[in-house]
Amino acid sequence: MQPLQTIVVIPVFNRPQAIRDALASLLHQTFPPAELLIVDDGSTDDSPAAVTRWLTECSPCFAARLIRQPNAGPAAARNQGVDAAGKADLVAFLDSDDLWPADHLARMQKIFAADETVVAASCDMLDSRDGGLTGRLRRADQFDGSITTRLVLGDPPLLSATVFRLTAFHQTGGFDEKLFFAEDLHLMLRLSLLGPWRYAAGNAVTRRLECGEQVVPQSRRYRERAAIRARMLERFLQEEGGSQALPADRWRPHLAHLWYQAGRKLRRADKDLRPRDCYRRALALNPRHLRARLAVFTGP
Repeated sequence: MQPLQTIVVIPVFNRPQAIRDALASLLHQTFPPAELLIVDDGSTDDSPAAVTRWLTECSPCFAARLIRQPNAGPAAARNQGVDAAGKADLVAFLDSDDLWPADHLARMQKIFAADETVVAASCDMLDSRDGGLTGRLRRADQFDGSITTRLVLGDPPLLSATVFRLTAFHQTGGFDEKLFFAEDLHLMLRLSLLGPWRYAAGNAVTRRLECGEQVVPQSRRYRERAAIRARMLERFLQEEGGSQALPADRWRPHLAHLWYQAGRKLRRADKDLRPRDCYRRALALNPRHLRARLAVFTGP
């Protein structure tokens, strides 16, 4: 049997040094990808030049190229990479601030080759800050089998620590490019309806916190994250078939809590009725949510 072929897509925006480190971890894979697509998402610094230099200097043994697009967000950049790639069996997304262990792709392709029904696989994630490990290991062993309920009620595995079967990815339609937050969770939720997940035991993917997106907690964009996640999850459950995967008495209280939390985060910034609308949504989902009921009648 021929080994499964993997395409790798790396979006980058204004991270000239981080992207070179991420690419180095890809170059050291014991099972190299079939193709690498690096998508520059409208960088305003020398990130494209850094990628071009790396491609010239390192001459990887696999097909690799840089694609440039006007700034449209990571979801659009990832979709662009997949659309531009050739034929393959698997797709892996590596963020420019993350690092793969050398056996990452080798472990993943073995998992998919062993079971044709598997739609995705995830491994552990380890946090790093200022070049040193923080000691926070986020295990992914709970992501095995049918995981829709776990995704609805909790946090998803790290995108850089997850590989997808390409046919399943295409079946979902890819990332929702209108989302600037939780687009990875939305993709995984839809994928989880198509088949089982698998846990890839072994070395963890490193997430470098010092290179991550800096979102000021007081900013409007930060405060809107909770509402975006609640709205996305509501759409998945009520319009995209998610409610068939778990009973309403599991997801309705949880979604009500998310809407209530969204209202609280918006309360201090907005003078309009958006926080109150969040509370009303929470109350409609869970009439016993006393805090939401109080918030509706006392104002935002």
